[in-house]
Amino acid sequence: MFKLRKQSPTNGSQVIIDRDELDTFMECLSHCDLSKPMELNLSPSSPLCDIVKGLNEIIEARQNVITSCMLDINGAVGQMTGMTSIREMLQRIQEQTPQIANMSAQAQEMGAAANQTASSATNAASFVDQSLSTAASGVEKIQQAVDFVERSFTQFEQVSHQVQDVLNSMGEIEQIVSVIAGVADQTNLLALNAAIEAARAGDQGRGFAVVADEVRKLAEHTTTSVTDIRQRIGGLSQNSNRTAKDILSLSNMMLEGKTVMQGAGQEVEQILHHVVTISEDIQQIAAGSEEQSAAIQEFAQIISLISDSAQTTERVTQHTGEGIYGISQKLGEIRTRQIRNTPTITPHQALELSKTDHLLWTWRIYNMLLGYEQVDSKSVGNHHDCRLGRWADGSEATALRANPTFMKLESPHERVHDLARQAAQAYNQGKINEAEDLLSQMSQASQEVIEILNELQHLV
Repeated sequence: MFKLRKQSPTNGSQVIIDRDELDTFMECLSHCDLSKPMELNLSPSSPLCDIVKGLNEIIEARQNVITSCMLDINGAVGQMTGMTSIREMLQRIQEQTPQIANMSAQAQEMGAAANQTASSATNAASFVDQSLSTAASGVEKIQQAVDFVERSFTQFEQVSHQVQDVLNSMGEIEQIVSVIAGVADQTNLLALNAAIEAARAGDQGRGFAVVADEVRKLAEHTTTSVTDIRQRIGGLSQNSNRTAKDILSLSNMMLEGKTVMQGAGQEVEQILHHVVTISEDIQQIAAGSEEQSAAIQEFAQIISLISDSAQTTERVTQHTGEGIYGISQKLGEIRTRQIRNTPTITPHQALELSKTDHLLWTWRIYNMLLGYEQVDSKSVGNHHDCRLGRWADGSEATALRANPTFMKLESPHERVHDLARQAAQAYNQGKINEAEDLLSQMSQASQEVIEILNELQHLV
């Protein structure tokens, strides 16, 4: 390190160092940890004064660098504790995940319903087509029935005319039969007169009487036949009249039936027209339902992709949060070492460190809720045990105790520690919602502490 070098006599000059001062310097140097300046009782003329001064300048520069690094790391840790968006992102993703799952399930249900609707519409279209075919066949059959009625009506008219002709013919026959009956009556009368004359003639008129008797019998037979014919013609005439009436009644009924069937045919044609319209509408509905089903299926696939993406985002965010927490842990360890290695910390710097200390407690509770850290409620000290509490209770803050700003510090400071303890206890008992509410209150109290410390930094 240092060596006492013997100067050559040729130099023309010689440095003389007091042996006791040199021993004192070497002893101080051996115990120096470069954390504070060297303090030696040297004579002003001692050559060691410049060496000690240079070493103290190096020590001071080193201390400044250490302090600067400590403050930089402290600031980095403070900024790291402000990265609280991970939890919010995870909460939003976790809130959205069941919603997306519900949307996916609903989309699948909608897809199934759309498929069912499309299938039903297709079946309805097929049924309507069958109904259309049946209705068309019904119209055709009704028209055939109308044609048949028209033909039957014509035939009935012909039969009616024929029956009337028969009735007319029977009238003529009746007249002829009346003539024959008259002739038979005359013949019978003549036979009677002939029989009378034959009886008067005696034996001579017997042959004539026989002829007259035969003529009488013939006349009687003719009369009997005419009577029978008249009876038969009368019965036939009555039947023919009834038949004519029945034919006329049936013709009228068939005419009415024809009118009804023609009306029914027109109505069926209207029904057929409506069925055609319905068929076209249902076909459009079926086509639209198929398009809707395809669109809903595509939507369901998109929702499924979104769900997968949300799960991936949640995993990535979780890993990112773990990474940020790990980095904050490393920075916290480096900060602790740097604070330990910083020999002198001013009150202003101590308050800056205290701000970060309380941010770190909020950060620990925050990461506890994320599941990254386990916090025992017993490990949370009271507000007198921390750096800020020791400073506030110590002699360095004596001059500030009457200050109104300083007097505002204790209440929010105590709340920060109490709320941290309660949040850890609630979380460990599974009361997550309560722990989250306590964290929110703790963050507000911590912010109050930081604002007060900012004011106090202007006073120290």
